[in-house]
Amino acid sequence: MEGAKRTLDEVLTASHKKIDLPLHNVIDKIVMDYTITVTATAAETIKYADLFNVIKEIRLVSDGNIVHYNISGLDGILMNIYDHGEAGLIHPDTNLALAAGVNNVPFTVQLDRGDVLANTKQSLDLTHDLKTNLNANLVITAVRADVTVSEKIFESKAEFFGVYAYNPEKRGENVDLAAEPNISVVTKTFDASNEPRDVYELPAGANTIRRIFFISSSIGDTPVRAASEPTKLGVDLNMSRRVKAYNMRWKTLQNLNQADYHLKAVAGVALIDFGAEFTGDEFGLRGWNFRKGDQTISTSAAAGGELRMIIEQYTVNTAVFDAVSAVLEA
Repeated sequence: MEGAKRTLDEVLTASHKKIDLPLHNVIDKIVMDYTITVTATAAETIKYADLFNVIKEIRLVSDGNIVHYNISGLDGILMNIYDHGEAGLIHPDTNLALAAGVNNVPFTVQLDRGDVLANTKQSLDLTHDLKTNLNANLVITAVRADVTVSEKIFESKAEFFGVYAYNPEKRGENVDLAAEPNISVVTKTFDASNEPRDVYELPAGANTIRRIFFISSSIGDTPVRAASEPTKLGVDLNMSRRVKAYNMRWKTLQNLNQADYHLKAVAGVALIDFGAEFTGDEFGLRGWNFRKGDQTISTSAAAGGELRMIIEQYTVNTAVFDAVSAVLEA
């Protein structure tokens, strides 16, 4: 197996919002180099997070209906910072001074939560959707994203299936060891309450749940991060009796995130890594081992607000996953 990186000729813009990615190899990372042109009627300073939010949606979809990523620009930046640290990346809370006139502002979003087996797909579409302005003073006049794919190139089918097939000699051309990313976003409101209240049921099914980013905000058309943070965040196990497996003060969770990831906290953002803290691996909770409603996220809060949750999952063959896990544990 060899690695390769190549920047595609086709680019994403405000008018050209979809490109077809190559299907020859395994794609382990997609790099989107954005340049956003902001025309200002007067000088104004904003946060970089405001600019990242111009990218309302980034979607990577294979075979028409298999969603690998469905996130915003800010979601992608947050994932990148917690994965790679702040070196070479722009912290969302950094000030951005825009001069009167035309401003070209670059930044990069990486989609790198796992291998996408493009060589097994019929199609692989990368799309984005955009805002047209930041406010009455700041208008988005152009957007360009140059796309680079990082690929794994296998010299033969035997080599490929030797990596992604559980037992290639007996199972044939079956990629049952693959764990493709499924990154999506859910938004839920929470109420003021001194006692924990459930706000979200963790998804059950044929996915593992590695991490969840929690982004708190006020409720409205232009929600403000950290305007209404929960007091505590919990993970409740409700299978035979209600057990609070996780019950932590929001600010303490943010402080632990700073220490664990060696970065300055992002306002209104906290992270639970189920793989690191619950299961001790890269995959996290096994969604097929619980039923709908068995595991929930709860909050207590002094005032009501909203939680935007970036949910990192992997789609796996559950029987093979359990079989391999049993062998490793033995």
